[in-house]
Amino acid sequence: MKKHLLILSAVALAFTAKVATAQDTLYNPGFEIWTTNSLAASAMDPNKGSGTTGWWEFNVLNSSFVGSSPISVTRCSDTVHGGTYSARIESVVLTTTSYSYISKYGFKDTLGMVITGNLAVSLSGASFKSGIPFNSEISQLSFYYQYAPNGVDSAECLVALYKWNGTSRTQVGGGVFKTNASTAGKGWQQANVPVACTATPDTMVVEISASSLYSKPKPGSMLYVDDASVTLLTGINEPLVIGSSVQVYPNPASTTVNFSITGMYSSATLSVFDITGQKISSTEVRDGINTLSTQALSNGIYFYQLYNNNGNLIKTGKFTVVK
Repeated sequence: MKKHLLILSAVALAFTAKVATAQDTLYNPGFEIWTTNSLAASAMDPNKGSGTTGWWEFNVLNSSFVGSSPISVTRCSDTVHGGTYSARIESVVLTTTSYSYISKYGFKDTLGMVITGNLAVSLSGASFKSGIPFNSEISQLSFYYQYAPNGVDSAECLVALYKWNGTSRTQVGGGVFKTNASTAGKGWQQANVPVACTATPDTMVVEISASSLYSKPKPGSMLYVDDASVTLLTGINEPLVIGSSVQVYPNPASTTVNFSITGMYSSATLSVFDITGQKISSTEVRDGINTLSTQALSNGIYFYQLYNNNGNLIKTGKFTVVK
């Protein structure tokens, strides 16, 4: 029973994480570091081992103490974008025993994913701190992938930025990437996850899944992931052209919000996201006043990103809807 409770603590992914010291880096972005799982001898984890910060997954559920579910994340050396290894993520069906340990946390019984965090496991107990220390606003997270969905399925990446207020974590930004397209015959593709921020974070959580996290995941969907990176907001927030600007009004908005754009001598694309990073709209815009109806938007904070006609992000900002 003690071992069952120990492993339950390890896989619970408590999402009550305390914030660690902040810094600006991804841990093991190329999936080059792997260690043997201390509780599931046949599994390896893409990190430096128990108590370290990096990518973690559900390989611990392969332990006989919690149901002997199939291993979902493995080190791959024959399908690599850069370096020696990549991560091979496969959606697997958890055994009934394994699923009983994680069902209350909202996960499906079919899953294959990696998540950033710090997992410490010992005979005296275990704890999981979700997220990595990160204290810069970013415009996007990128990674390379190859995907083979099983039927109607989608690979997903969720990015969430948090800030510790002294008693709890508050989400201050995020982004979502989804694809249901197979990359068969196309090789490595680059995924770009647009990220919008309302404040400087101190923690970043990244989840990358081979299947839909919310709707009918399929066992056997396969996702290869390699070479993740982030783009700092200060590195991409460049002037449009000399004398150009973007003004947003009224702000707060009730029925409509206007984007007054000057200095764009060709068409551009304006995308709007909610606080979770979910894209709300994407519209072609030009010089002048471009109006967006807020009728379908709930009260809250929204973000915009302006891309030039080459698809490069050149301006970001935020506005508030109050009805």
